Amino acid sequence: MDVLSKEMINIILPILVVVLTLLIKLLVNHNFTWIGLGKEMIILPGDISILSISFITSAILVISNKGNNELLLNAIVCLLIFFCMTLIAFPLSKKAYDIYSLDNKKLGDWFSLFGLILISYIISVVIVYIATIFLLTGVNIND
Repeated sequence: MDVLSKEMINIILPILVVVLTLLIKLLVNHNFTWIGLGKEMIILPGDISILSISFITSAILVISNKGNNELLLNAIVCLLIFFCMTLIAFPLSKKAYDIYSLDNKKLGDWFSLFGLILISYIISVVIVYIATIFLLTGVNIND
């Protein structure tokens, strides 16, 4: 009996990727203040989106070695979609950070900040989840 089922791995691995990415960013930037944590949390979705592209690229390499053409075509289409979604998530994160950096935020700025963060996180979590599924599927294909 496996310790973790495939469903558990599909849920835990993307969460682990997000948490470890945030931890690495905090360690590298030496910014352990609340403001630094806020900055890294706001910019994190753009970084996760870029990480998802590397996941799907790894999945494409694994799937191409296994010879599953249908799954390979799906992964290539996902790569193109993820690239476009990263072009959306990254600027949203940047705009959210610009609003976060303002000294005197109005109520509308807070709503904009919350909306931008929410949208960018939804985009990045969805694509890292799908990329992880493709990578795990590619690894589990029998020759």
